[in-house]
Amino acid sequence: MQILKVGAGIAGLAMHRALSLRGVKATIVERSNFARVAGAALFLPGNAMRASENWGWLNPY
Repeated sequence: MQILKVGAGIAGLAMHRALSLRGVKATIVERSNFARVAGAALFLPGNAMRASENWGWLNPY
């Protein structure tokens, strides 16, 4: 199976991480040449925090 993910925003990167943890190879393409951070904010409710911990992104201790 081949997967192409268009867009490297937070959702695209999270999906890529989840797929890679399951052994699925995916390719991400992004048209922007640089990461934009100006004016960006990220709110992670409890379920997102739990998923991030399960994916190995966060260490609560």
